[in-house]
Amino acid sequence: MKKSLAKLTLLITRPFEQGHMTSKVIESLGGQAILFPCISIENLSEKAVQLQMSQLESADKIIVVSQHAAKQIRQLNMLRNLLQSWQSQWLSVGEKTADELREMQCTVISPSSDSQTSEGLLSLTECINCQKQTILIVKGEGGRDHLANELSRRGAFVQRLDVYRRIRQPQDVHFQERYVLVERLMQAGKINVALVTSVEVLHSLVELLLPLRHKLVNILLVVPSERVKLAAEKLGFQSVKCAKNASLPAMIEVIYEFL
Repeated sequence: MKKSLAKLTLLITRPFEQGHMTSKVIESLGGQAILFPCISIENLSEKAVQLQMSQLESADKIIVVSQHAAKQIRQLNMLRNLLQSWQSQWLSVGEKTADELREMQCTVISPSSDSQTSEGLLSLTECINCQKQTILIVKGEGGRDHLANELSRRGAFVQRLDVYRRIRQPQDVHFQERYVLVERLMQAGKINVALVTSVEVLHSLVELLLPLRHKLVNILLVVPSERVKLAAEKLGFQSVKCAKNASLPAMIEVIYEFL
């Protein structure tokens, strides 16, 4: 029998495009999804990307850390052409990112479905045997340095290419409308679960809902890693459950366990 999220209301904190897709899945499973984006994604200009490209050396391996980074490679012709001309080995953290890259006819290696994290990527043979290799990481501005630092420690020469940036606390023309809805539901105790995929999203969520923090910390928080779980507990969240990774199926599986 197909599992159901009936009678559950979930707060979706992903950027709008991803959050909208997540909401559709939640609703198809019988749940109610409340879209409340806590970060937005802004592409870097073609000029900004070109400036970084001029400083790159040909890489043995190209690691693409997110679906949005993969989309940017596909959309920027000069970037796509340069990277494909290197005939590098392509790796991705998650399967959706890999699928985006395969649209360019790339052969992509990614961790198994239960370990689609930076740590899972680092456990692959391709990342263990990387001494004296040049590796390019395509990503967003900022973020964790764990992947680059560990590859450098293993003897690789690591280059970084930023193709987008995350904007915390996005407040578009519909923000107040979304806030009022979340406030009403939270005051009534009708939001059961919040899905939070990163420490950055977590901090933005707390800041955006600061007047409701006393309510927020008491709902079930589903996160993708022990790192995010620890950060949430330090902020006072009382019930934090850790999924295998940041994919929606992995996070939903955690919710089923606590129904």
